Amino acid sequence: LCNVNVNAGGDDGRESRGSSQQSDRRYWSRLLNVFIVYWSQTIFAAAFGLALLYMTVLGFDGIAIGYGKSQGLSATWLGILRSIGSACGIAGVLTYTTLETNIGVRRTGLIGLLTQQFPLYVCIASIWLPGSPFDPFNYFEELTLPMWWKQFKDAFRFTPTNRTETVTIDWSTWTSNGHSIISVFALLMGIAFARFGRLYMADLSITQIMQEMVPERQRGTVFGVQDSACQFFSVLKDLMVIILPDPRTFGVLIIVSVLFVIFGFIFYICYLIKTRHHSTGYKRSSNAIVESSPLMQSGKDDEISAEQRENKTNT
Repeated sequence: LCNVNVNAGGDDGRESRGSSQQSDRRYWSRLLNVFIVYWSQTIFAAAFGLALLYMTVLGFDGIAIGYGKSQGLSATWLGILRSIGSACGIAGVLTYTTLETNIGVRRTGLIGLLTQQFPLYVCIASIWLPGSPFDPFNYFEELTLPMWWKQFKDAFRFTPTNRTETVTIDWSTWTSNGHSIISVFALLMGIAFARFGRLYMADLSITQIMQEMVPERQRGTVFGVQDSACQFFSVLKDLMVIILPDPRTFGVLIIVSVLFVIFGFIFYICYLIKTRHHSTGYKRSSNAIVESSPLMQSGKDDEISAEQRENKTNT
């Protein structure tokens, strides 16, 4: 009897392990199928190119603002530069609606990515302008594990702002408290003007292309994977900043960010070449779009049905 119970317990354990393994296989199989659906889409290259744009420190978030403050810019001027970036974003929205109506969404996305490229080259040039702290070789020569760990812990430490400290900018020499601000000013101006193309032209264009080209039954899957890819590259950017937290290595982060933007542009070019015979992106009138919508089609069907019933009644 004891032997029977032991054997039964062993069988139950093997069955539970077997069911757990089957459940794991089903999970990984479903996950693989989700990525296959995303990868097999016509718009994959454009969508993945958009996700690559999230791997950048060239945005008006805490990273760029913190770098600007470390280089001597006052909170007032940081706010002014952010306002310029917002104005460029609004101009991008207005330009997008006009271009999309006249030349199509595909060409609008191309123009958006092109107008993003050139301001970012200014960001690259700012690395070698006066006032730049870029010196990665000296940083890595001095770097030790205890030093890096101290910098990592200091990044999470709250330091109260010294309200008595004043930042004096001498615009005749472009210096702040004796330190040149030409480099950081050029960097933030490049970031501000790049928002015209990327944030409100390229993003909107590629998102609209995805909405038009992805089959309705697969939109949830595709957009879910797309959002995950964007968040992955955003987290990767944060990890890159954690690994290289010193202002002397910020130029490395700028170069990597611009490279990812260039790769995203190349992916979008590949999408345009692959789908160059598709009708999406040519000039379309708003009336044609509205008339081709399912709601308008159903309305027309209802009108035809009503006319047919009326004709039968008259006969």
